[in-house]
Amino acid sequence: MSIAEKIQAVVNEVLPDWTFVLDDWRGVDKLLTRKTLPAVFCIMPNAGRIEYRNDKLRHTQDVALAIAWKVVKDADGDDNNSAIEESVNIAGRLLQGFARSGYFLPFGVVNYTTFYEQMSSIVTGIVLQLTFEEESKCVY
Repeated sequence: MSIAEKIQAVVNEVLPDWTFVLDDWRGVDKLLTRKTLPAVFCIMPNAGRIEYRNDKLRHTQDVALAIAWKVVKDADGDDNNSAIEESVNIAGRLLQGFARSGYFLPFGVVNYTTFYEQMSSIVTGIVLQLTFEEESKCVY
């Protein structure tokens, strides 16, 4: 399984009724009008690292994982704040799911940014900046 497939498997297990989209930001924006919200968007840049040390291979990819809710344009602060609070709770559930999956090495501190009433479909939520690391023993 690829890292993207493993991320999707965990998201689908933790949030079975949610929409999962793997794309770049422009693609996500185009898809929003056709997808059910809330949703998790996995933005995978073409960046990562491969490290070989002590007969182990570590593959790492940097990923932006967005948790988005549909909101009304010019919503009052309470609507947006509750979407942000719930996004943080969902993020905790996802991080716990990733940890329990056995696919990735544990996360340390995870930074996130907020977005309010963004994109063409008007969504609010958070973006987690995650580094997914896989480690395996090298076989010759």
